[in-house]
Amino acid sequence: MNTNFEIYNYLNLVNRRVAKAFRNTGRCPFIGNFRITDEAIKQRLYLNQMQSKITYPQFLFENNRNVKKRFKASVKQVKQLQAMLKKPEFANTMSDKFRAKFTFYLNIRLFVTKAILKEFKRYYFNECDAYEEICAIDTIFFSLLDGTFEPDFDVRLYVDGLEEKYNIFYQEHVNRLEEKVSEKTKKKRASQNKLQQQAINLNEKVKKDEAKKIKMGIQAEIKKGKVNKNKEIRSFKQEKEHREYGKK
Repeated sequence: MNTNFEIYNYLNLVNRRVAKAFRNTGRCPFIGNFRITDEAIKQRLYLNQMQSKITYPQFLFENNRNVKKRFKASVKQVKQLQAMLKKPEFANTMSDKFRAKFTFYLNIRLFVTKAILKEFKRYYFNECDAYEEICAIDTIFFSLLDGTFEPDFDVRLYVDGLEEKYNIFYQEHVNRLEEKVSEKTKKKRASQNKLQQQAINLNEKVKKDEAKKIKMGIQAEIKKGKVNKNKEIRSFKQEKEHREYGKK
């Protein structure tokens, strides 16, 4: 079975569980009209960097039966949203590109939630981790659809202005990320400049020390030369006096 690695790698960025299912089956029922473009990959990488401050809902700390009911309610809500998008009166409230993006999200979320429901009886199952996994599919959609775990919530309220809200939230998060990157870049450059200046200062000090050593060496040579010269003069005088004394 040949794996389309472009799709596989992208799905791995979204959710490993989904990517594994695609690798094992070779079929991708998750994407639909959604297209993996350079822009889609860029947005996905941004989404993965957006840390959502998760506030765990109270129901996660209730008994296992009640928690499971909430996850089942989420499945029901997602299916209702999928059905709504097939109706013109709802589908026409958003652009084709965004509708494909939203449909992709709902498909992935439905698949992941159903897979999580099958794991409830396993000893290693953790409700908070499961909740985080669903949130991480797309933290912005997750925040905007914050009532999907409520059994009686009217999902029609989500569709009104969803595209505009999503774009605003997304851009706000991107701006925050870029500010952090910009701040890190400034600090990194400041650190590099400091190290460069220290290197320059050290180099100057080394040059000064070397110049000082050379100067001291020259002075020592001159002093040594003078000492030797004085010795030669004294020796010459002594020899001269000795000769003159010998003649007498």
